[in-house]
Amino acid sequence: MAILNPEVDPEKEQSPKGDPTAILSTDLDVVVMVPSETIKEADVEHNAATVNLGKRANSSSLGSTPVGEPATEEEIRNLFHVVDHVPLGVWLAAFVASMERFVWFGATGPMPLPAAIQREGTAAAGLGVCMLLFSLGCGGVRAAATPFIADQYTEMIPRIKIRKNGERVIADRELTISYIYNAFYWMVNIAGLAALGTTFLEKYVGFWAAYIPPVIAMAVGIITLVLFRSTFVHNPPSGAVLAKASRALWLAAKGGFRMNAAKPKAQEADHKCIVPWDDRFIEELKLGLFACRILLLFPFHWLCLNQTFNNLISQAGQMINSGVPNDAIKSTNPLTGIVFYPLVQK
Repeated sequence: MAILNPEVDPEKEQSPKGDPTAILSTDLDVVVMVPSETIKEADVEHNAATVNLGKRANSSSLGSTPVGEPATEEEIRNLFHVVDHVPLGVWLAAFVASMERFVWFGATGPMPLPAAIQREGTAAAGLGVCMLLFSLGCGGVRAAATPFIADQYTEMIPRIKIRKNGERVIADRELTISYIYNAFYWMVNIAGLAALGTTFLEKYVGFWAAYIPPVIAMAVGIITLVLFRSTFVHNPPSGAVLAKASRALWLAAKGGFRMNAAKPKAQEADHKCIVPWDDRFIEELKLGLFACRILLLFPFHWLCLNQTFNNLISQAGQMINSGVPNDAIKSTNPLTGIVFYPLVQK
């Protein structure tokens, strides 16, 4: 359909070949004859320009906050959230923690449990001391190293960033922490392959050679901590949280096993007691208790998993292994994680 100027006779507005024409005019006194094909092309370009303009308008409506500044509530709701820049300290801390896992997997892989248990005297005693030191050392280091990684990322507020294509996005802390730990546990799976190497060394060289790689990994981790100590973020201790939590739980039990009974207002109203915490502390303690319900299943999980590996190692020792140590069966776990873990991540 042609769009006609209201002051022009429609019967005269046909092209010599009879093709329909359209009239494009910036005012009613100027009439321009343009073929309809050109109109269609112009409409497509106009529509594309309108979409781009709309995007720019939408971005500009949410773009009042300068780049690098805290985002507004509206921007947090409407803009796309992305992973923030990860500082060097995070990767260094993750590397040190993965070296600790290298030490654990590498040293426990060839550990001669059955041979030591069957012997009397110093062999069994040495095994007991070794297991005690491993549990204290690796348990304490791992408990401190894992949160130390997150401490290195200090940004707490969502901020505006600009992508290479000019899109305004939100640097999200939650996404960044998730990305950091996904990468860290992938590194842990790589460190888990240490057991594969140490079991071969134990079989074909000896136990002394099997424990050299874990010692080297421990030294590398310690040296990294010392050399880059100024790069790491050192958060001061936040106080005796365990003592406050224990007292809050005791007051909650006395109040009918209700956590709200341990809140400052409830204690002041019911017992005229001033407690050294606020309502937020009690709410966080409640979340921790909810999480503990899931953690109650973890001992059974690890008991079954470790027993399964022990059974597999014993069974592999009774089979034809063509020169592969029976302890190497444990390495199938990290190998699976290395291959399939990135496939299930977005």
